[in-house]
Amino acid sequence: MIKTILVPGLNSVCSPTALDLGLKVARQFDGHLACLHVHPDARELSRLTTSLDSQSGMFAGQIWDALVAGDKTCADRSKKTFDVFCSREKLCGTPSEKSGVTAVWNEVEGNNRDAIVEASHYYDLVVFARPHPPEDLTSSGLGDILMECGRPLLLAPSHACVNPVSTIVVAWKPTAAAARAVRSALPL
Repeated sequence: MIKTILVPGLNSVCSPTALDLGLKVARQFDGHLACLHVHPDARELSRLTTSLDSQSGMFAGQIWDALVAGDKTCADRSKKTFDVFCSREKLCGTPSEKSGVTAVWNEVEGNNRDAIVEASHYYDLVVFARPHPPEDLTSSGLGDILMECGRPLLLAPSHACVNPVSTIVVAWKPTAAAARAVRSALPL
């Protein structure tokens, strides 16, 4: 049974299509949605600042400030998307003894890919939105997350559809994590 569903922001953007797909699955099981935003920590900011500093001609402090401001803007926009979604769907809070789908917003610091992989270990399913062009699954880090999370992963279509869980594709690697992910996805 799938009770807990992680909907991380791919490249720190909360996607309405991923939230919609997560909700459709959660409604089948009276599940719980958790939306995740990953802020870059000091190590990530240092890595990004150093690589951009030599290419842009800007001072590292200016780049650092711009990255922090950009993340804050992205987090605010994603939180607003989540709040509007929860209001529209009448979702609230953490799971309780009442039946029905619940949803919460979470924020952590770290490397986006690593934080999502770590968080996914605590959920039954991970739902992502399809990256916007020109990005693809590999450039967005989704392929790494798929291979490392050990959980079933749903990739939301670019646009809403009536029956999103009608075709299942299994990405197989002969490991225990892959076997657990496929077994966990059987309820779908």
